[in-house]
Amino acid sequence: MNIKSITILGTIHGAHNTNKKYTKNDLKRIITNLKPDVILMEATSKMIDENDNFESNLIDLYGENYPDGVAVNEVAKELNLIIVPIDWEERDDFYEKTNFSNREYSLMEKSVEFKNYIFNNHGSSLYSNIIELDTRAENSAMDMMMNFDAKTINSNFFDNIIAMNHSFSTEIIPKISKMFEDYLDFSDELTFFADAWHKRNIIMIDNILKILNKNEFDNYLIIVGCEHRGLIVDKLKRLTNAKLREFWEIV
Repeated sequence: MNIKSITILGTIHGAHNTNKKYTKNDLKRIITNLKPDVILMEATSKMIDENDNFESNLIDLYGENYPDGVAVNEVAKELNLIIVPIDWEERDDFYEKTNFSNREYSLMEKSVEFKNYIFNNHGSSLYSNIIELDTRAENSAMDMMMNFDAKTINSNFFDNIIAMNHSFSTEIIPKISKMFEDYLDFSDELTFFADAWHKRNIIMIDNILKILNKNEFDNYLIIVGCEHRGLIVDKLKRLTNAKLREFWEIV
């Protein structure tokens, strides 16, 4: 693999609309200044048309909630760049078949209920301390996405906070909740979402490696939601000999 550089840029999806330190225009400026040869994007092939643009109906429908997609599309048009999708192709079908969105909303409500149950009934226990740590990690990640700049979002520090947050939600909390009979279903739902999360990341990493192994370009820009970034950075460091460079080391 003779690739000169790979940059993995984490975005904050809809928060680009409200975070004044990491706006859609900031994202466009970063991409433009990086001058990549190709963009590997957290997207599926059905989201991109034959001209390597995001489908116009997708932008029309989700533009306000998908500012990073809009930014990538605009820069790709200006610089005549190819956008290559790397997401799980069956993702949307899986979401529809499993009623993913509604279950996710219900899970968030159940999560609040479970945390309150632990605080109210096991206030001085190890369980309560773990839930408190989970809450702090979750709140810290959300606060940073809403208020911090692109360099912070694309840092080892932030990646570690996200990793801690997901460790709680995908490993620790499912095990704790399984100890309480009234929350067995909650534990099973957490495991379902954890499995889907891991599967999606594995597929994205595999897709990235397949593209990199073709060795068609010198400079690759991989754009994904910031919660995926740390996992992908870690895997590529271990599985490739290509040089990974942060955007702020280049622009």
